[in-house]
Amino acid sequence: MFPGLCVKPGGSLALLAVAGTAFESADQRTVVYTGSADGLTWQPHGDIGEVRSNGHLFCTSAKPTALPNGRIVALGYGFEREEPELSISGYAEKHGDFPKVRNYVQFSEDGGISYTPPKFLEHGYGGIEFSGPSLRLTDGRLLAFGSPFGLKAAEAQIGLCFESTDDGQSWHEKSVFHRSGSVTCWECRGTQLPDGRIAVVSWAFDLATQRHLTNCLALSADGAENWQSLDTGLPGQAANLLPMGDGTVGIVQARREGDHPGIYLTVWNLANAKPERTMLLYDVAGGANVAGKITDQFYNLKFGQPALHRLEDGTFLLVFWRCTGPACYEIVIRKLLVIG
Repeated sequence: MFPGLCVKPGGSLALLAVAGTAFESADQRTVVYTGSADGLTWQPHGDIGEVRSNGHLFCTSAKPTALPNGRIVALGYGFEREEPELSISGYAEKHGDFPKVRNYVQFSEDGGISYTPPKFLEHGYGGIEFSGPSLRLTDGRLLAFGSPFGLKAAEAQIGLCFESTDDGQSWHEKSVFHRSGSVTCWECRGTQLPDGRIAVVSWAFDLATQRHLTNCLALSADGAENWQSLDTGLPGQAANLLPMGDGTVGIVQARREGDHPGIYLTVWNLANAKPERTMLLYDVAGGANVAGKITDQFYNLKFGQPALHRLEDGTFLLVFWRCTGPACYEIVIRKLLVIG
């Protein structure tokens, strides 16, 4: 589950994912793959091994970012499994919040075949959902986007931008791109547009009403110092961004509500803040949300975390995970020759 892919210098690929005996089992570990430049051939390299934090099993999930020098930076988060017999959602049901979350970074010097042990990051929050890869800007800085983990409607929801100026070795809080009383900014993904602006899209859920809202888009024209927030009007519970050119950006979503669940791409016009067209990239029949509380929805998800990657030959790879049966999950990689 939870695949993260990056295109390395030269065009070949590196991928990290999460594997375990169940969706939120305590034996989940990060597994490692490398792929050919066309995305059609993949080689497994095992997992990163057991990790512990404060004496507890630590379930890792990170996404890779390739640097021009060939190094890969993998930033992520994990849960301390103090009660490993409980799922993460089961723990939240029992205690009213998630298990302790910590952030970490790893590095690969061999193109994504092996990674250093996790280096834990210290900051002023209990743990941040760095669920997407860090974004490398044209000036060399790395940015990471996420919100502090929490399910309590009374807690103010914020979206944080963290920055690294030393290729991922250290991170500090840069700015806040989202503020709300009870509306989340989960599953944040960022990109840099051709004109230099930075865009972040997120999954908005109102914890007070337990209701899904439409995706929010935040834009910064000054290097991630200040942000303008826009409501896209697009329903979807996880998203990714891909610059499309001509003043548009592609918003990739996992739409799990309604009669036609699947992976959708909307071409969004940045000039007038309106969608130009929406297309279905992958039909996930039977993948609709269950009704009820968000913890129940988390535990019963059927697919998610879609990302669309442009390869060096101009084709695209669509990557996401899906459930194919009880405690059975797989990563889907679909090659798209054109988008239109």
